[in-house]
Amino acid sequence: MHPNLIDHLTAFIAVAETSSFSEAARRLGRAVSTVSYSVTRLEESCGLQLLARGVARPSLTPNGRALFREAQAAVEGARRFAAHSKALERGEENRIRLAMDVLFPFAPLITALNAFGAAHPHVQVQIFASSLNRLWDDLKSGTLDLCLAPLRDVPPDVERQALAAIELILVAVPDHPLAQLNEPFSLTELSRHRQLYYVGSPNVDTERMSRVFGTDVWTVSDLLILRHLILSGVGWSFGTEAFFAEDLACGRVVRLDCSDLRIDARWTFGAMWHIDQPPGPLGKRLLEMVKLATASPWP
Repeated sequence: MHPNLIDHLTAFIAVAETSSFSEAARRLGRAVSTVSYSVTRLEESCGLQLLARGVARPSLTPNGRALFREAQAAVEGARRFAAHSKALERGEENRIRLAMDVLFPFAPLITALNAFGAAHPHVQVQIFASSLNRLWDDLKSGTLDLCLAPLRDVPPDVERQALAAIELILVAVPDHPLAQLNEPFSLTELSRHRQLYYVGSPNVDTERMSRVFGTDVWTVSDLLILRHLILSGVGWSFGTEAFFAEDLACGRVVRLDCSDLRIDARWTFGAMWHIDQPPGPLGKRLLEMVKLATASPWP
């Protein structure tokens, strides 16, 4: 094919879309003769007539219609290639591997990722659900670039940036015995009922964990399973308003009120990365977008 194939395809697309050599020339900022030359050379290269001339306005031939979409895809691919190569020349990342703790608010993260993907379509973003049990090792090994998690017990070789404060609440279905009480109940009463507790690993010893009450404790390693167990009335659990927003709004679950529960129910979540592997220009840009999204009211 001709070495100026992309230029020739661009001219062909412009003429086909405007049905005019002069309009195509104005769109591309070229002379009409240059546009006509490009289309002619393209036709000579592929051995097919792509545009019908000799009529009031040029139009696609059957062969031209058959190849038009491929021409558009080739030009768009070339544009992406050029943009990607320039980004790499500027030192921007080609890939960002991001892990998020299961309790991190999902809605603002999606808002940020949508904006980031639109602004940087050449960057591959890999998202992993994880928990604090594995995050530190994955950051140190280079398996992950960034993580979004509670800023609790962070190792000294992990840098951090605060993003949002999240409150843990007690939830259960409306017909749960604790929800039927007409006034705040005691911690003793709370401990009499089965607790559902999220853990990131089967090796977690719940006896040594905070926010565990009583002896009837079921552990679950998946938040969706935990939600279904709560909705089935199996027990009560801690959760976040963001995760249970829809269930709380329609009354499928309710907040419980324990009068003498003394725990740190407000967690600060943030972004973290290993001190030897700081985020690049686009990693920093993504974190700015996440911070902006988490600063806005969540649905």
